[in-house]
Amino acid sequence: MLKPVMMALLKLVRDPLITVKRIGLKKVNATVWDTEYELGNWDYLDSEANGKTPVAMLEKYAPGAHILDLGCGTTKNLPLNPASYAHYHGVDISQEAIERARALNRPDASFEVADIVAYRTTEKYDAVLLREVLYYLPSGEVPDLLERIGKILTPGGVLIVQIWNRVKFGMLLKMVRKCSLVVAEEVAEGHAWTVVARKPNVR
Repeated sequence: MLKPVMMALLKLVRDPLITVKRIGLKKVNATVWDTEYELGNWDYLDSEANGKTPVAMLEKYAPGAHILDLGCGTTKNLPLNPASYAHYHGVDISQEAIERARALNRPDASFEVADIVAYRTTEKYDAVLLREVLYYLPSGEVPDLLERIGKILTPGGVLIVQIWNRVKFGMLLKMVRKCSLVVAEEVAEGHAWTVVARKPNVR
């Protein structure tokens, strides 16, 4: 028997315009991501090696942080030491990814299903992660997202961006450099580029 997410995708393929009109583009987007996870298309990202640089930047710039991870995925590829952070909150559009993340039983962690483009919070964070996320968003939405992140960072807080897309790499890197945060460090490793941008330490 097909899972509901697979049935929804089949309906989308059969009659895309009617599906989009009926359930909305955001719901379609969530369904597509759920299906990608169901099919195992993102399993290759689950190696902890993919998260070593963001973790190292967290330990360097925001030890003991309250962390917000936008587009967190299953979080298997984020080898955080429980003693290195105060609280971790992961947000992803995929219910399937969030269920897998919760199943890891990460200490001092919470999770939420939400579209990060529309995500709003009144909480403040010492560190926000965007790990291999920006190139999946409409480019016109990225500058506004970066500015909103700046507003939820504590003074001296950091945004850590990981980019692994050679096609959109230059454009996205330029957007990060131009936002209101101050770039503190850039690390190039093969095809990946990690940028740490800090909010000025002014209260």
